[in-house]
Amino acid sequence: MNMMEYETLLNGFFDEMDEVLTHEKKWLKIFGVTFAAVAAASAGCILAAKALHAEEAEYAAVATGILGVIFFILTVKRCIRYFSAVSDNKKLFYRDVYSQVVAAELGLEVSCEIELGDYGAKSCGTVHEGRYVTYSGMMDGRPFTLGAAAEYKVTKEEYNVETGKTVSSKSEWVYSPLEFECGYRGYVTPPVTVKEHALGEKFVNNHTGLFNKVKRFLGDEDSLEKKNFISLDDKSFRFAVICDDEVLAYKTLTPSLTEKIKALDSFASVNSLEFNGDTLTGETQNTVLDLFYEPSLTGDMNKNRQNYTAERVLEEARGAIEKIKKFAAMLPTEIN
Repeated sequence: MNMMEYETLLNGFFDEMDEVLTHEKKWLKIFGVTFAAVAAASAGCILAAKALHAEEAEYAAVATGILGVIFFILTVKRCIRYFSAVSDNKKLFYRDVYSQVVAAELGLEVSCEIELGDYGAKSCGTVHEGRYVTYSGMMDGRPFTLGAAAEYKVTKEEYNVETGKTVSSKSEWVYSPLEFECGYRGYVTPPVTVKEHALGEKFVNNHTGLFNKVKRFLGDEDSLEKKNFISLDDKSFRFAVICDDEVLAYKTLTPSLTEKIKALDSFASVNSLEFNGDTLTGETQNTVLDLFYEPSLTGDMNKNRQNYTAERVLEEARGAIEKIKKFAAMLPTEIN
């Protein structure tokens, strides 16, 4: 995309936002004016009832008072809907504009989903809000996919034992790892896996380590590790290496490749990598994708259009674009 296409993207977004806000403003005005009229009528009836001591005026005051309360509630609810629409569009801007600009600058496609959610729901595991983004395509002449997610959800609940009802609940953001896949020149089979050590794995070496001896002594042979763990000469390499072919593992994980993995780990802490065929798949902590970018939009559409030009959005996306480029450049391009 070029700047004109970015401007078209922005205009389309703002046109839709304007349509939604105009609709909400129309009903807010209708309910607000009606409430004001009913409130005035109710006040008039109350004054008439006091001055004339007329029973009919008292009934009218009660009736208009009830009607006034109804329209007051409707006005408040519509006001909340209006401000919620502004807030929702700040989040949808990420999907409809920001991520599209990032993808276009990288020459990739993007799949982005924003789940606005229901903050009134309290069941454990209920997602109040979610953000899911995946970039895919070709980078540096090879297939490349990168994605991550975040969900604001109920993670803890306390119940009343007698009633079974929820007493309290806790909601927090839960983040997925950064998942990626890329191609490289070369071919690896069987797969070579590099991963963080799990409990006991550092004691295991081709099924004969201390950890498995203890399991065997306790009669827990069914749960014995079945993976072939390889020990590399580089003791600063903090990862477990798993492969059914020890020679292949050494051949694949050359000193230059292990240094590349350590550099990647320092940039985005590595959870796991798997070299399989001509494809590397892996998970790291997400220090690359910005899932929480939001523009400072308001209900004033003229101001929004003035403040958020294509140049500004592109400038604010620069950091995310450079991080993705840096991450992709740190991945190996050739094996063996």
